[in-house]
Amino acid sequence: MADESELDQEPIPDSAAGGDLQSLLKRAMASEDEPPKVDVLEGVQQKLRDRSGGKFYADGWSTSRHPPFSTYFITSLMMLAIVVIIYAIVAPLAGDPVSAPTEPQPVRVVPPR
Repeated sequence: MADESELDQEPIPDSAAGGDLQSLLKRAMASEDEPPKVDVLEGVQQKLRDRSGGKFYADGWSTSRHPPFSTYFITSLMMLAIVVIIYAIVAPLAGDPVSAPTEPQPVRVVPPR
C-alpha cells in the first residue's frame, strides 16, 4: 500500500472531464466573495407582523437595528430621581440607633405541650 505522502504527490491524470472539473473547483475555491448574509430574524418578524395584522412587531422598538439610547437615558434619569426622592423621604424617619444591652439576658425555655 502506498504511503500518504506518496498519494499526495502523485499527479492527477488530466482528462477532458477531470480538467474541467478541476478548473471549476479551483475557481470555486479561489472566489473570495462571501455569500450574502441572510437576516432570518428580520424575515420572521416581517412574516409575523404581516400574519398578525400588525399586532406583533408593529413598533419600532423590537425591530430597530440600534437601541433607542435617548429613551434608555431618560428612563434611567427618571429612575435615579425617584430613588433619590424616596431616600430623602425615608432617611430622616430612620432615627438614632439604639444600643443593645451589654449584659446577656436569661433565656426562657418554653416546654412543648
